[in-house]
Amino acid sequence: MKPQYVMHGSWASHFAGKLRAYLNYKGLDYEERAASALTLARFDFKLGFRAVPVLETRDKEFLVDTPLIIEELEKRHPEPPVLAKTPVQRFASLLLEDWFDDSWVGVSMMTRWLNEENWETLLRDQIAADAFPFLPKFIGRPFVENTVKGYLAGALPVMGVAEDQREAQSRWALATLDQLNVHFAQHTYLFGGRPTTADYALMGTLFGHLNRDPWPRREWMAPRPTLQNWAEFAGAGGAATGDLLGDDAIPETLDPILRSIFQDFPRYVREAVAALEKVVAAKGLASGDEVQRMLPFIDYELASAPVRRKPFVYTIWRMQRLRGVFEAMDPDEQD
Repeated sequence: MKPQYVMHGSWASHFAGKLRAYLNYKGLDYEERAASALTLARFDFKLGFRAVPVLETRDKEFLVDTPLIIEELEKRHPEPPVLAKTPVQRFASLLLEDWFDDSWVGVSMMTRWLNEENWETLLRDQIAADAFPFLPKFIGRPFVENTVKGYLAGALPVMGVAEDQREAQSRWALATLDQLNVHFAQHTYLFGGRPTTADYALMGTLFGHLNRDPWPRREWMAPRPTLQNWAEFAGAGGAATGDLLGDDAIPETLDPILRSIFQDFPRYVREAVAALEKVVAAKGLASGDEVQRMLPFIDYELASAPVRRKPFVYTIWRMQRLRGVFEAMDPDEQD
């Protein structure tokens, strides 16, 4: 019998790592299939764009975009839950999800594409086998060398990790990983004994990149064994050990991370909105018109260091969505 869901993804994919961990925790009946070039062409025809991961249902529905996939699956399979019910935890978990999904993609790309060891020992053969299973290895390997690797490695400056920004980006990321290592020594998940969507957004970076690519696994994760053990536990769908903290509390061990977000992320979002407004004005766009996926370069700060990158329009939508969550709360919850 066909599985209830098929996840079209890749073991090397940031967002497939997020969705895979969630599906494992929920205990859903799913099968994972590598998204080949032919599969992506099928999505292009069926959906109008190429995406990974895509969740295909037994009834041939296609669910895309991990926040919306998880939102839909929570309606269909509410137990065990991953949504926070109380207002502060709900807002904080969605904020962390947005932050991990945006700001940590650059970290994933930096640790992967600046260390040739990852490509030579793991990624080249795996990406070639996934994308072009119908080609012999001696053709598939040089093809991905000249296409996938060059394209993604060349995108580093776009994601805020140009050569003069990498040291600051690394310091910021390692400080956060240190704090997460402390946090998971005290808590099963980010907000207590069970996961929220924030945990799976964190798994995007940890599973497919930092704890799987050889260089960051050795240099960044192994020195933080508690965090490394958590990544393996959560990636496999580790069971809850209780509920979220009571009284709508946020663990004190998350305070440094939340302070870092509040210091830098709002300015980044404001600059992204300003860049979008300029594009809208310059092109004479109206409500309902299609907008380019990435905006022109913006400047902001990350841990007091200057950063220049192209923001995703998607991030603006994500923060609008979070604002909608806040506006839907009653006054007491908003307070």
